[in-house]
Amino acid sequence: MGRWVVRPLGFGNNTGIERGSFAADYQSVNYGGYIPRGSYFSEIQSETKIPFYARVLQIGVGILLIRSFYTHAQSGLA
Repeated sequence: MGRWVVRPLGFGNNTGIERGSFAADYQSVNYGGYIPRGSYFSEIQSETKIPFYARVLQIGVGILLIRSFYTHAQSGLA
């Protein structure tokens, strides 16, 4: 199931289940605080997570963009 399908239901992007969402209500009614390993619900939660290496790449690109912008702004002041 695609991320674009399950995110509107309340499965966040590395944030877990969003409060007040359909997913939160479903979890509360069907599982409570315990979600069984291998259940369909746990599989969907796993699908919506961004892998660690992708998160590191996002941070690195952000730092490079800020650095580039700062360097460019400093060269314009001279």
